[in-house]
Amino acid sequence: MRDEEIVAVIVFGLGIGAVVAMWSVYHTKKHATNTARLDVINKALDHPDLDPDVKAEMVRLLEEDHRESRKPFLSQYGGILNVLRSLCLIIGWIVFLFCGLVLLLDIADLMELGSRYMREPLLVFGILGFIAMTLPVAIRELLARSGGSTGTHGDNPGSPP
Repeated sequence: MRDEEIVAVIVFGLGIGAVVAMWSVYHTKKHATNTARLDVINKALDHPDLDPDVKAEMVRLLEEDHRESRKPFLSQYGGILNVLRSLCLIIGWIVFLFCGLVLLLDIADLMELGSRYMREPLLVFGILGFIAMTLPVAIRELLARSGGSTGTHGDNPGSPP
């Protein structure tokens, strides 16, 4: 293998390792938070001066937490569309930063791409990465704005009846 291929394999491996590390840290903190929350509720339920209505509400919250934790993986994160939106954002961010960094290094003559024709695909992929990075946010914003208005003229005080 050439040096560039070895570097690419190492960077890819480090990237996968970083994603796994971030995922495990997230779930470890989430588990610790849930455990602390359940301990507080457990201590509160054991308190003798607690009102029966409050105890019933705490038990209801515990049941709701249990139901939430038993949901399928995708529905815990808002469904498949939310997961796909997040993946699009992540992949777009990585592509945008990678292409931008390589272009900047080539322009600053810190890295040689071999020919000037290599800049064009990097520029195109950098732009596509930027689009993929901003698209989920733009779609969510458009949906929020269109869902908030009813589309009738009576909502605007300055509009004719």
